[in-house]
Amino acid sequence: MAETNYYVSWDTHMRKALSTRDADVLHHLQSYDRKEVVGEAFGNYLLECYCNHVRSERSQPWQALKGRKAAELIAIEKHHWLPNSVEGLDDDQLRLALHAELYNHKLSEKAYMACAGDLKHAGLAELAAQYGE
Repeated sequence: MAETNYYVSWDTHMRKALSTRDADVLHHLQSYDRKEVVGEAFGNYLLECYCNHVRSERSQPWQALKGRKAAELIAIEKHHWLPNSVEGLDDDQLRLALHAELYNHKLSEKAYMACAGDLKHAGLAELAAQYGE
């Protein structure tokens, strides 16, 4: 399994969150918009990092758990859902279904370092403290 470049991943999630706003860089946003953008990006990033964590622990040659499949496996086990039910969830719904797992997940040092500066700059230092190692 290739190692994740967390800086690229974080940047991708930030660009996606910014694309729905009338700004192309974070520092052009008002503080309340900045919090919203960084919070949205962080939710998506946290789900991706959680998937990487589950994949590293549970992936097998016969089931690689690529993409969201790792988180979907946990949702299936937790809620006793069938796979086709979980596959129909969008990312917001999957994050809600795995809220406790995501809330308790700690980012690796590399994953944390990629997003910590933006979290703190956006006034979300509490997220940085909660999910950092």
